[in-house]
Amino acid sequence: MKFRFHLKSILPFISVLILAACGGGGGGGGGVEVTSAGGGYGATPANTAPVILGGYIHTQKVCCYFNDDNDFFSPEGVIAVFKVSASDAEGGSIVFSISGNDASKISISENDGSDEAIVSFVSTPDFENPVDANGDNIYSFNVSVSDGTLSSTQAFTITVTQDASAVNADAWNGVLVKDDRYTPYDKYGSSYNLIVGALPNVTDGFITNVLNIANKMLAENDVTDSVNRDLLLSNFNQYKAFQRVGKTNMSSYDPALNNGNWQWSASTGCDAQPYFRVFNPWRQQKRFDNECRYIKRWVPELENRSAKEIHALETHDDYYLPKITNLKISAEESKAMFKAAGS
Repeated sequence: MKFRFHLKSILPFISVLILAACGGGGGGGGGVEVTSAGGGYGATPANTAPVILGGYIHTQKVCCYFNDDNDFFSPEGVIAVFKVSASDAEGGSIVFSISGNDASKISISENDGSDEAIVSFVSTPDFENPVDANGDNIYSFNVSVSDGTLSSTQAFTITVTQDASAVNADAWNGVLVKDDRYTPYDKYGSSYNLIVGALPNVTDGFITNVLNIANKMLAENDVTDSVNRDLLLSNFNQYKAFQRVGKTNMSSYDPALNNGNWQWSASTGCDAQPYFRVFNPWRQQKRFDNECRYIKRWVPELENRSAKEIHALETHDDYYLPKITNLKISAEESKAMFKAAGS
């Protein structure tokens, strides 16, 4: 069978194919700009609102060990409290702003060249004279971030705590408080801002001894470094430090482990050595975790740091939380205290 094609009949068909090819898609110069978010060559991506990643304490050197929530605590007299970090998927510039009940008492200043801002009080906060809307030393406000078109907002609070210096922190007064405030701990006392609570299976005599020891350990004496001590007592107050005494229902509870672990770390474990043997966690760190594998697993904000940098935290804290005490100074203070107690 033979087929014959006449030129006049096939030319219109070819012309239709050529026109169809030239008129399709966005890449053929058809003069149509695709602006929908549905994709395709030449599509303009949809803009998304910037997001707040979280806040972290102002004294932290680098971002970001974010708070689990947006509730911050700050001792009275401190102006700058925390930094807030944000991100924009399109890489646009971010503008920070404050709103809410106590917005007039809070300021926010952007760090040049970064998507961060410092949240501060407008004036020095005074625990005895709160100026927040409710008068309870809890300042509530919102932080918003905007790219000029879209924005997002999160709520924050700053709780101002009382100055916890040696002047305002008192030793335990010898009276055990017995109520349900710290249930299931049915008796407790406060020694220099450290709350010590005991479970029902702990005798009054035992918890009394614990509190007396706390008084001795935290009291100021001739060799006390007052700056470090004030910082420690301030942390007790700010983070509501609570020392538990008694057997708990935790699956990890084990008296033998207690004797072999935290007591050794506190230099109070069973040991034949005299008082001048003080446990050195920095030395133990280098000896038993020299590559810092354990540290990087449980302290993820240090996982990108070298082992050398992590070990160097003993002498400086340029990229992590500031130390609450100087080991060399505190060791000397402990030895002096035990020596005085035994003389």
